[in-house]
Formats: sequence, structure tokens, C-alpha cells
Amino acid sequence: MKKYIFKKDDQIVTVETDGLGKINDFIVTGVISETGYSALTQEGFDFRMGDVLTIASIQNIAKVCKCSVECYEGGVLVADETNDYTEE
Repeated sequence: MKKYIFKKDDQIVTVETDGLGKINDFIVTGVISETGYSALTQEGFDFRMGDVLTIASIQNIAKVCKCSVECYEGGVLVADETNDYTEE
């Protein structure tokens, strides 16, 4: 399972997927936020359970929303899929 953590200002959203290893298509198995994510939604963040995603689509949403995204697989940071697209 891979987890993608999107962060923008005080909003944090974790998108859980069934992604394993080098498989490029993931199914969203959970969208979790303790802070809410209405501002991200207004900017284009629209992941829902059951959506089929690719690494490119995950990165594209982070670019559109101008947020950072961290990827973890089994608790280990995946540097190739971790980026910061926030505007300074």
C-alpha cells in the first residue's frame, strides 16, 4: 500500500492506495483528513475512493493545487514521488 500525503497551509489529506512496487495504476482505498480540505477541493483536488490513479495524475493534482505531496510505501519515504509544488 502507498500513502500520498498532500499538504497546503493548514490542510493535510492522506490518500491511501493499493499501489504495490512498480505497478503504475493505483486504486484509492481511502481519503483521510483531520483538518478538512475544502480549499484543496476548490483548487481541483478530487480524489474519491475507488478512483484509478497513476503516479502522473497524483503529481498533476499536487501541481494544480500548488501543494506538496509526500509518498510513503510501508512507512518508507519514496523520494521519486515526493515533491513540493507550493508557491513561495
